[in-house]
Amino acid sequence: MKRWGIFAGGVLKATVLHPTEPTGDDVGLELAGCTVAELARVPDPRFETASASTGAIIADANRAAEAFAAQIDAIFEARALALAVPEMKQRMHRRKEAEARALLTDPEADTPMLTAEAAQTGQTVAALSDAVLAKVAAAIAVDADREASRRGAKFAVREAATPAAMQTITNEFRDEVSLWT
Repeated sequence: MKRWGIFAGGVLKATVLHPTEPTGDDVGLELAGCTVAELARVPDPRFETASASTGAIIADANRAAEAFAAQIDAIFEARALALAVPEMKQRMHRRKEAEARALLTDPEADTPMLTAEAAQTGQTVAALSDAVLAKVAAAIAVDADREASRRGAKFAVREAATPAAMQTITNEFRDEVSLWT
């Protein structure tokens, strides 16, 4: 089987698989005024066009980079959403962080969340405060690494020479992101 492109006014309108150059009867379409050319593959409509005269696929590198950079952002956002902490838990973490930071400047600061946890765990408020701030610092470092990875992948896509290389970078980023916990 070969892949054929059906062009009207120089614009690719459809592709079909057929052993020989198809006729209108073969594909159930009126091909009057259309050009049919053999294609190596279906062009990616986000950034590729096909030549009606030669069937050659032409890529627009800038549009390809934009498409793959947007795909990297979508992969990142989907994974971030999958890893998201529920809103109530986020509020509690933010409150404990605020209390821990307040203790850094005022040892007499009001700390209802940390005090309640200390009463339940037997730890001191100061120890809990240190642990909270250490977890915050670790989370910031993880977020920074993830953002650097996203930005690096987008930069690599923009620097890549071909859409195939851009796709490889995007696939590698997807693989990396899938391992995030």
